[in-house]
Amino acid sequence: KPAFNAVVDGHAFRLEAGKSVDIKVKVSRLHGFGANLLVIADGLPEGVTSTTGPVSGKGEVSLKLSAADEAKPANQPFRVLAIAPDLDPPTVRAAVANLKGQNTAADDLLINQTDKIWLTVMPAKPKAEEKAEPAKK
Repeated sequence: KPAFNAVVDGHAFRLEAGKSVDIKVKVSRLHGFGANLLVIADGLPEGVTSTTGPVSGKGEVSLKLSAADEAKPANQPFRVLAIAPDLDPPTVRAAVANLKGQNTAADDLLINQTDKIWLTVMPAKPKAEEKAEPAKK
């Protein structure tokens, strides 16, 4: 049966208020799946937005998460969803992130993948105060 799945390039991301971060997602089409696919971020904290990306022919998409200048600090999971909107009913698959390190000799972990991607939103760094001119003698 035709199907698809998606994998996120990391399981945890850090974002500073007023900045953005790109999240790469690889979508695999299985058994001849040919419908259009979109990738979205779901469950983002208040003050954080995301682009919605159509999946390219190579199966790659990059989502840009952006935190508003006034975004409050947050530390929470969110999900990346791959959606086939043209199907009836639309089909949705949660993207997974691999938890097992790529450069380790460890066997399988108790949990090797998760669909709960972690996002930490940090407050904006204070701007450096302008240097005061030295006092004239």
